Amino acid sequence: HRFGGNPKYLYPLSKAAGGDAYHCRFEGTETVDGRTAVRIRFSPREPVAGKLSGWLWVDPLTCEPMRFEALAVKPPNFVDRLKISVQYASAENSANQIRRVQTEARIPILNRVRKVEVEFSDYRPR
Repeated sequence: HRFGGNPKYLYPLSKAAGGDAYHCRFEGTETVDGRTAVRIRFSPREPVAGKLSGWLWVDPLTCEPMRFEALAVKPPNFVDRLKISVQYASAENSANQIRRVQTEARIPILNRVRKVEVEFSDYRPR
């Protein structure tokens, strides 16, 4: 999806983002929701619109994402800070899926911070 005409923000470690579009480095392990997670720091090789910089927490046994936090490197023109947080968990269908997405945008012209939180539940096979 697009914000203010800027390019689409892509999940940094996806194939669509490009295999060498980001620097990634291991930063250690942490506990996320009572489970051990590997923390990976990512930052774009080129700081352009549509790129994110942040962290990804991954389950070391399944390689499934557990948590994702990022800031837009060059947010849309009307925003001076855009933060995105995603939490993953086992869904009703037993698959690891997105459970909550939070965005926070600081909009200087309105002198406001806007927060949006979406919670996903009731995943069921079709």
